[in-house]
Amino acid sequence: MERREPRGDGRVVSLWGPLAPGAAERIVEGLRYRYGLGQAYRVRVRGVGGGRWEIEDGQGRREVVSAMGAKGVERWYLDRYGDVIAERLETSEG
Repeated sequence: MERREPRGDGRVVSLWGPLAPGAAERIVEGLRYRYGLGQAYRVRVRGVGGGRWEIEDGQGRREVVSAMGAKGVERWYLDRYGDVIAERLETSEG
């Protein structure tokens, strides 16, 4: 059973369920900032129905995925851009 918590406006929000597309974009924005990635690594997330998202990155690539929670979004982004992040970290250390 999924745990739910009341919000101040009387609605209920899931603590572990899928995020709204805008919340996913904010998580990605934080990751971009943390790793110093530019606009090419920005993503737009749009709900396409049926619990699915369409994700478009700054390079024009599109992907349809199942809606995710916060950890899933972070894992997806790091899987997709992990090579770029590792390269940036090596460059900044060296």
